[in-house]
Formats: sequence, structure tokens, C-alpha cells
Amino acid sequence: MRILLPPSEGKTPASPDRAPIRLDSLVYPHLADQRLAVGDALQAASNHPDALTILGAGQRVAGDVYRNRTLWQQPAAPARDIYTGVLYAGAQLSGGRPRHLAWADKHILIASGLWGWVRPGDRIPAYRCAMNVDLPGIGPLGPYWRRALKNTFTQQMEGELVVDCRSGAYQKAWMPNARVCQEYAIDVVQVKVVRLTNGHEKVVSHNAKHWRGLLTQALVKAGGDGLTINDPGELVEAQPQLFATIRGSLGSDHLSGARLEGGDGCWTLTLITA
Repeated sequence: MRILLPPSEGKTPASPDRAPIRLDSLVYPHLADQRLAVGDALQAASNHPDALTILGAGQRVAGDVYRNRTLWQQPAAPARDIYTGVLYAGAQLSGGRPRHLAWADKHILIASGLWGWVRPGDRIPAYRCAMNVDLPGIGPLGPYWRRALKNTFTQQMEGELVVDCRSGAYQKAWMPNARVCQEYAIDVVQVKVVRLTNGHEKVVSHNAKHWRGLLTQALVKAGGDGLTINDPGELVEAQPQLFATIRGSLGSDHLSGARLEGGDGCWTLTLITA
């Protein structure tokens, strides 16, 4: 199994005594040249008078953009500690048991407009660079990373069950169609959240991040405790155990069920909340 997460908009800077990033320590170290190119372009854009406009950032995250100006000198910490927000609050990737942390580092990949992909344990600085940015000197970052990875990422996912918790902008870096999924025996399960009210389902938008985080937490704990889930059918069979973890985190029974739909490697798991 692989779990694909988006980064968070908010970042928690590493403590000042931490060492800067080492590009060769990140997952997929062969992307070091591409990461260096994006990082240098990001530094230049962040020093521009219109930096916030270029990066599509508001005044609220101006501090993140300011840190971009000295990106390579900024202190770095594990991505699971840098990324914050509702998804990561739900996922609880920091401070867990060693076996859960080890499982997460092996099975989770976090999409990034700056780094391409990182593992939860990869050390990175706080930054601001969304995947939907058209970065001067680089271009739109989604297609940039898709070209950089070419077919290698798909080959790495061969035979995997991929639980995709990313938003649309981050899916631009990699999203196989049904033909590719069948060729490489990949099952991609996108996670959708709906709220059941008076018998009608309504798609949940912002709070869906929290539910995807809770599902991630449940999968990490199950995997770290030895439960193996290899295909969508096993994902359905594991629901009672996964739901118990989610409901335990919520402290109440707001998750009423789930529905798996699709086929030919392209699936949707709908979490039904009340």
C-alpha cells in the first residue's frame, strides 16, 4: 500500500538550531537537480516585489514567503513536523509509536510543489510553494514534476494499492488513467467525503481534509500493527478496524459508513459522515 498526501498550506518552521536541508537525503534523490532548480527559482521569485502575487499567496502567509528568500539556509525538520493543518492534525504522524512512524515513512508519500515528493521523515525547511504556481523560469509545477518523473513513478507504484488523499492541484503531478492502472496492476483509490443529512448526501469540501487525515491515521496504525491491505477488497474488509480507530479519535460516532465504487484500477472510497 501507498498513501499519497498533499502538503499543508501552513508550515511550522523548524527550530533555529536545526541543520539545513540535504537534497540527497530526500526520497528519490535522483530528483536533486530538479529540486535545486525549483528552489533557486523560488528564492528569486520570493525576492521579487510582487512575490505574493507570483506565488498566489496572501498576506497571512507572508512569513513563509519571506523564509523562501533564504531557503537553502533555513533549518530543516521532518516533514511530518513541518506540515500542519487539519489533515495532519487528523493523521497524527508525529509522536506515534516507533513501528507506526517506520510504517508511515515506508508507505506514505507527500506531494510538494517544491520537492516533488517527500516522506514524512524527510527533513525539509518551512516554505511556501503550491503545486498550482506558475514559477518564473520553471513554469507550472504540476506538469514540471510529471515530466521530471516520466514513467518512473508509475513503475514504482506497480502492483500497489494507492490510497490517494491529494487535492486536484497535486494530482497533476501523477494520476494514471484506467489503461495505465491495468497495465501496471495499480489500484488507485481516491477518497471522497460526504455528509448524510435527512437521507441526502452532500459533498464535504474543507472538512474532508480532516477525514482524510483520520483515515491516514487509521491506516498507519493498522499497518504498523501488522495488518496487510493489498487491494480494494481488503480495504473494505478492514473497515471495522479502521473505523474503530477513527471513531476513537473523534470521541463520538460521526462516521456512519463507507462505500467503494469503481473498477479497472480506478476507485472511489466515499466516507459517509453524519
